[in-house]
Amino acid sequence: MWNSDIVINLKSRPVTTTTAKTTTTTTTTTVTTTTIPVKPVINYGDVNGDKKVDSRDASAVLIEYAKSSTVAGGSFTETQKLAADINGDKKVDSRDASAILLYYALSSTNKYSRIEDFMADYFKK
Repeated sequence: MWNSDIVINLKSRPVTTTTAKTTTTTTTTTVTTTTIPVKPVINYGDVNGDKKVDSRDASAVLIEYAKSSTVAGGSFTETQKLAADINGDKKVDSRDASAILLYYALSSTNKYSRIEDFMADYFKK
C-alpha cells in the first residue's frame, strides 16, 4: 500500500568543490658547441710511423712522389704528407727523400739526434 501522508525532507548539504590549477612552463635551453681542430703531432721524416727516421722513410717518400706524378695519385694521408715535407715547400718530392737520407746518415754519426735540429740547420728560412 501506498501512504501519501509520509513526507520525506531532504535537506541539501553544502558541497565543497576543490579546483586545482596546473601551470606548465616550457624552458628552452640553447647549447653552443665549439669544435677546435686538434693539430696532429708531426714526426718529421717518419712517414711510416715506426718512431724512426731511416732509409725506409726515404724510400716511402720516393714511392709517394712517383705515385703522385701519375694519374693514380699518391696514397699518403695528410699527416704523412706533412711528415714527408721536411724542407717545407708544400710538396712531397725527391728533395724530401734526399734530405731524409742525409739526416739518417748524419744521425748515424751522432751529428744530429733530432730531425728538427737538422731541419733548422739545413732549411734556414
